[in-house]
Amino acid sequence: MGAERTEYLKLTLRQLACGKVRLDLHVHAAGSVFCVEKTTGMQRGIWDGGAISAAALRPPPSIKLASPACFVDLLSRPGEDVFLSKRDIQTCLDAIKAPDSIQKFFGRPPVTVEELLETGLIAEDVLRTYIADST
Repeated sequence: MGAERTEYLKLTLRQLACGKVRLDLHVHAAGSVFCVEKTTGMQRGIWDGGAISAAALRPPPSIKLASPACFVDLLSRPGEDVFLSKRDIQTCLDAIKAPDSIQKFFGRPPVTVEELLETGLIAEDVLRTYIADST
């Protein structure tokens, strides 16, 4: 296994631990992942959902741009549509977890349970808690 793949597996484990991603057999859409260097010399994983954004319906024009801080004030009824501008998503996805109902639209390059276990960084019983209910 190459160094790049190993680093991707480590990133996946960190994101599983903080609840940012989950393991699922089936997704509706997937983006790619690449890294950029931070000013500290560390790397930051970037999820590129450009193809998914391009395929999505265009939301109505927004009057004001939202920040992640405003999400606690959003009210909606079950089944009611909520729209965010692309800019809102670019600035908030690293700060929040997507609701379970849309998680399948945020797929990433696949990993296997065996690969994650081979890192030696996680126990199988813990890893199994990150597997999504695929109903």
